[in-house]
Amino acid sequence: MSARKRSAVTKRMIKQLTSAAIVIVALAAAWIFGGEGFAPAVQTPEASGQAMTVRFIDVGQGASTLVSMGDTHILIDAGENDQGEKVVEQLKAWGVTRLALAVGTHPHSDHIGGMDDVLEAFEVDAYMMPEVAHTSQTYESVLQVLEEKQIPVTYPEAGDSLTLGGMRLTVLGPEQVEEDDLNNCSLVSRVDSAYGSVLIPGDCEEPSEAAMLKGNRPLKADVLQLAHHGSNTSNSEAFLKAVDPQWVVIPVGEDNSYGHPHDEVLQRVERLGYKAYRTDWNGTVTCVMDEKGIAFYPEKEP
Repeated sequence: MSARKRSAVTKRMIKQLTSAAIVIVALAAAWIFGGEGFAPAVQTPEASGQAMTVRFIDVGQGASTLVSMGDTHILIDAGENDQGEKVVEQLKAWGVTRLALAVGTHPHSDHIGGMDDVLEAFEVDAYMMPEVAHTSQTYESVLQVLEEKQIPVTYPEAGDSLTLGGMRLTVLGPEQVEEDDLNNCSLVSRVDSAYGSVLIPGDCEEPSEAAMLKGNRPLKADVLQLAHHGSNTSNSEAFLKAVDPQWVVIPVGEDNSYGHPHDEVLQRVERLGYKAYRTDWNGTVTCVMDEKGIAFYPEKEP
């Protein structure tokens, strides 16, 4: 199929998804968005007595993060195509039976390749992604499952937020979407609980970071998943200082061909005094935020 035809198919599928889901989204808005649409700023949820658990899943050279509180689960990305079954098995092992929200930060396969498997395996209340068309088979496979299962799809803007259980997810970027720059189309999400916060920026690079800084977005978070697997095209010093995390986690594959994470980023992280974990060395990294504080439990030590 030619690129032009594939693009037309993708755009048609997006239109079909939006039309099919609009009634469901309207009904779901009362509980997904509090009945009043997206709120303009971060609000820390009240203490619920439940921990927020963040699992940075080891999916090799890709990213997949599960944020949970009680029976409420948010999955952000699902790794490469060959990692979908692993993500599904991990979620089931952790007792996940339903996802309140699944997020595809951007259309690259190392972030949404396994998402079709996840969407097929679980009931999913809503799916969130940037409003950008792509022509890859991976992207179209995700759209196909969304259409078949009639999963509501939302396209948030920077500043939008929603409450799920005792967690609040706020979209901080991108400030604008450029279809020819998929990394900088990445949804940047901060998830807050009463006990801590995590920032997950997808593959956003320095232009998106600079736009969020210019827009005075509330970037401060206790834990940061380094952008773009620790690439030097991302993770500028100004951005890191604005987030000012105590810990960073790098989702990265062992001996990957990109050289991620780049040495200059690792040196910057060390100089700024942040504790770092990385999935190629530590396996799946679990972070628990509760009334006792924030604790990390790596699957293995390097």
